[in-house]
Amino acid sequence: MLILTIGNHNFNSNLESTKVCQQNLNTPDNVSLNSRRRYNYSDLMEYTLHSPTFLKEMLRYFIDQAPKKLIDLKRFLNEKNAKRLYVVAHKFSPQLSYVGANELAILVNEIETKAMAGIFDDLEPIIDLLEHECTILIQQFRVDFNMNV
Repeated sequence: MLILTIGNHNFNSNLESTKVCQQNLNTPDNVSLNSRRRYNYSDLMEYTLHSPTFLKEMLRYFIDQAPKKLIDLKRFLNEKNAKRLYVVAHKFSPQLSYVGANELAILVNEIETKAMAGIFDDLEPIIDLLEHECTILIQQFRVDFNMNV
């Protein structure tokens, strides 16, 4: 069983726990959760070899591409297109890892696994949570790295 931690919330890879995590993220007492970094700074700097130029280039690419990937995930889920859903998730997971968003990469890996098995029932709340978290991640990159993309 996969246990995922986002902030101080743990959940396993079933629908009920995903719903609980979504509800917890949207409650007023979790406002401070938005200040929690969605990326690991050390991983990000190691991957970019501490190069500010490479870092900005990589983050610009991610900020541009992540919303497109999320739209594709939603579209292929709505179409129940397991093959395309799998392909998008398979490509998105390493992008998240490269920017140090390892917790979010775990969510995408779960989407990938379920798509490969043709399981669609539990994916909508997972993709919604991923979209919420990626939105915060992108905002954090823009603020933390002074990016006006």
